Amino acid sequence: MYFSRFLLTVPRAPTIIGATTTVFSDRSCLTSEVNCFGYTWNYKIYTGQERLDHPAFTLASTDIVLLLNEILFDKGYNIYMENWFSSPDLFLQLQAKRINACETVRMHRINILPDLHKIKLQKGETAYRCTYSGIFSLVWSDKKNVCMLSMMHYASIEDTRKQDVDRNAIMKASVVVSYNEGMGGVDRSDQLATTHKS
Repeated sequence: MYFSRFLLTVPRAPTIIGATTTVFSDRSCLTSEVNCFGYTWNYKIYTGQERLDHPAFTLASTDIVLLLNEILFDKGYNIYMENWFSSPDLFLQLQAKRINACETVRMHRINILPDLHKIKLQKGETAYRCTYSGIFSLVWSDKKNVCMLSMMHYASIEDTRKQDVDRNAIMKASVVVSYNEGMGGVDRSDQLATTHKS
């Protein structure tokens, strides 16, 4: 189960209307990766007004994730989120409700990888930490640093079965590979939701 935000546009309108929506998508595969499709399972248009009955220190992004996942509490689902939702507090709340999560991280958010983002890494190197509660944080260096939080991964590198221009195997952190595969439902759902000209 995955989350995304997109920009709503109205064709032939003089201006673009900005609307933030949170989309809860799934990715299903019939027989192989070639036959995968994404669909929107649940969504919420964010107006910035409504708040849930959570403590005042809870972020609006945490509220929306908890609202859209309420039906999944205590069922052991895995969800993938983009960096707008980055919050260790969200991870602790999801963990208490038996939902595993994985997301990219915005480094400027409070309490996110306070020491990891300062580490200088060469391409392909990783640095990571794991809390006692099982929240795994990782920085992996590619063209730039990729920062992740996860409750369902550990520090490992895997072969992507692709090669660079020098025919060297391309290796990635397995949490990054899993995240890219998991977010495929949102990408496909967004693709199907766009207007096509005939």
